[in-house]
Amino acid sequence: MTQLLYGLSEIAISENEIEETPREEVEDLTDDEETKTFYRDLAVNKYGDEVQDVVVETFSYKNPSERFHRIRRQADSNVTETLKEIQNASESSLGAKVRTISNTTIRVMGFRIEESTKEPKIVDEMIPSVLRETLFTMRLFGEGFTEETVIAFTHKPENYGTTCHNLINGEYKVKVVENTSALFELIAPPPLEDYKFYICAKNSANEEFVHQGNEKWKILGTHNKLLPLWASLILIVILLMLASLFSGLNLGLMALDRTELRIIANTGTEKERKYARAIMPVRSHGNYLLCTILLSNVAVNSTFTVILDDLTSGLVAVIGSTLAIVFIAEITPQAICARHGLLIGAKSIWIMKVGNVCNIVGVL
Repeated sequence: MTQLLYGLSEIAISENEIEETPREEVEDLTDDEETKTFYRDLAVNKYGDEVQDVVVETFSYKNPSERFHRIRRQADSNVTETLKEIQNASESSLGAKVRTISNTTIRVMGFRIEESTKEPKIVDEMIPSVLRETLFTMRLFGEGFTEETVIAFTHKPENYGTTCHNLINGEYKVKVVENTSALFELIAPPPLEDYKFYICAKNSANEEFVHQGNEKWKILGTHNKLLPLWASLILIVILLMLASLFSGLNLGLMALDRTELRIIANTGTEKERKYARAIMPVRSHGNYLLCTILLSNVAVNSTFTVILDDLTSGLVAVIGSTLAIVFIAEITPQAICARHGLLIGAKSIWIMKVGNVCNIVGVL
């Protein structure tokens, strides 16, 4: 018994050691009875008094292996919490955003004009041509497109994969990216050196533009307007005047037969006799006169429609030309020529003579 007490006195916990015992260990005690036993064991020999046999027999101390497992569980818990905090910080707006750099190579297999202010036309059998300096939408087909894809144009034909040189001013970033296509909104460049434009593309601002090849189905064309704006406006005014004249003469001259012209030439006023004598030589060839008036009227109206379509879109050109021809070139001149056909016919008879000559030459 004496040896047992001596051994216990060597491992007895001092007052300072008991007070410094970490309270976190109690957190691992899941049973209330176990907690009471733990505190009772700590209170043994707290003040250095001699202990009795009963106390010694009931004295127990915490197994070191259990203490090791508790410390290990606490360390694992701290590591897990730290990892969660780091992950939350990286996913939050305060965390640094990682920029992904793509080295995907772009390869354009073809393109299509989706929308255009002016209807594109086909040149060289298969090259779509867009009116210069107009907005249009183009869809590229191929692979390697990203949200950072940018395209440009050059007049110089090269093989696919070579670096583009002599780029034309203007770079266009992708608007919509799909699996095998990308949509771009562009302004048609003017055909300065050539009307053919070859596509160049890249996926990063730090990269060089890569030429996409010189095949015909990869070439974009642009064209100028048929006439400058000032010339188109002047020509429209002239054509409307001619259309009005031919429409009015169709009613004013063809309503007068040769008998009526002879009567006017003999019994009319001095001016009427003068006008009738000027018209009679042309009116004697009534068939040629009618053909001249009708063909001239059709040619003028068709030319007017083409010029107006070159200035505006298709629907506006159709509506505008219809209103202009009906009110300016048909109704108004016929109303005037119904009363003053003799005067207008005599003053413009030289136009009818030129038209008759052209018709005769055409027939021959």
